Amino acid sequence: METIDFLKALGCRIRALRTSRGVSQEKFSELAGISPTYLSEVELGKTNASIGIFEQIASGFGLSLSELVAVDGDEGDIAITNFVTKIRGVDEQKRKIVIDTAEVVLKGLQGL
Repeated sequence: METIDFLKALGCRIRALRTSRGVSQEKFSELAGISPTYLSEVELGKTNASIGIFEQIASGFGLSLSELVAVDGDEGDIAITNFVTKIRGVDEQKRKIVIDTAEVVLKGLQGL
């Protein structure tokens, strides 16, 4: 993937993550510590932001940098990313219950 295509795809992913959480550009830019104008440019793929900026954006979502830049174009990936972020926010015992339940469900789906 060429750099410009990657930046556009990453910008789309950032916008999709932000909007799926119901957060405005203004509010998210505060969370990430960047200006709303710069966030807009990143979301449109118009700027080649530094790794530091992408780390700030990832942190604003509660993601690692590698999770943020995992661009594959699958809209379901946004839902999975949001779900993982929510799981991280619960205590270890509840997280284990969620993971165990998901594993049982996935085993059941494999039999279909």
